[in-house]
Amino acid sequence: MLHKLIKMKLFEILSEEFSANDPVLMALRAAKDTRQKNLKAYAASMKKRVYGKKREDLVDRLETLNDDLLDLYKQKKQAFIDMELDAGEKGSSWSDQDANEYGDMLNSIDEKIDSLIKTRQKIEIALSY
Repeated sequence: MLHKLIKMKLFEILSEEFSANDPVLMALRAAKDTRQKNLKAYAASMKKRVYGKKREDLVDRLETLNDDLLDLYKQKKQAFIDMELDAGEKGSSWSDQDANEYGDMLNSIDEKIDSLIKTRQKIEIALSY
């Protein structure tokens, strides 16, 4: 009971001397909010750490992705070479349909490359912790 009376009296004193817009109180509330956000961000980053077998699997996956990317870049280079040879052989009979076929092939390869790069970046981020 005494504890409750002390709390009430303290609240009365504080409410008379300080307003809710007191700069010191505002700064304290802002610091508390910032501290809580930082703690949540830190806790979230700790959850992302990868150890043991899972880390080894990610490293293996990263190596596989890099090999796949290398193969796609080789395919893209070969597609350009084939396109130039085909255009040279056909000369003036080179049509829009021929260009569209090679364009579709190159676009498909580029989409695969972009997808693999995004996946690789996610894995690299997971391994960087």
